[in-house]
Amino acid sequence: MRTPDLVIYGATGYTGRMIVERARDRGLRPVIAGRNEDAIKSMASYCGLEWKLANVNEPNSLHSLTAGAKVLVNAAGPFAATAGPLIDACIATGTHYLDITGDSATIEPTAQWHDRAVRSKVMLMPAAGFDVVASDCLLAHVAQRLPGATSLKLGFDKSEPTSTGSLKTILEMSGQGVRVRRNGRLITVAPGSLVHDFDYGRGPQ
Repeated sequence: MRTPDLVIYGATGYTGRMIVERARDRGLRPVIAGRNEDAIKSMASYCGLEWKLANVNEPNSLHSLTAGAKVLVNAAGPFAATAGPLIDACIATGTHYLDITGDSATIEPTAQWHDRAVRSKVMLMPAAGFDVVASDCLLAHVAQRLPGATSLKLGFDKSEPTSTGSLKTILEMSGQGVRVRRNGRLITVAPGSLVHDFDYGRGPQ
């Protein structure tokens, strides 16, 4: 097997499949990986890609997965369960790490690996997906255009189905309140306390 430039973990999931498709559209030949051997083998056969089986509960399999790879993209949620073991493996093998989490409870703790990652010259970039990139970039753009604004409200009209990993995360976080950042601090507010009407062309929602 060749040394992979890119490994996509969680490739058979809803978002993982889209990432693999976009990578192939750009001429990349990622190694796809995950926990379900049958699903990975089937997808690899269909896409003509190499595959590896790896489980976050088996550190040796993760080290084998990341060894020699330049970048690993983690698309396997819930990220509270997958991020830590994969980050450890990436730091151990000198592999840059990205994931697509939108969960602050997973994003914030990534800082605990900062010093080890710097010593290993490894980049850790959580939240490189839609939940954060699109919203944060748009808000930053609007804030620059309207420097006097004190409040910005951003809404998404989401017609695509929710992934299994996202559903698991939502269920795990249910009853814990909603995490928001105010004045630089993460706080918890009651569900339903952040309601706003948006009109996407079909009336207020």
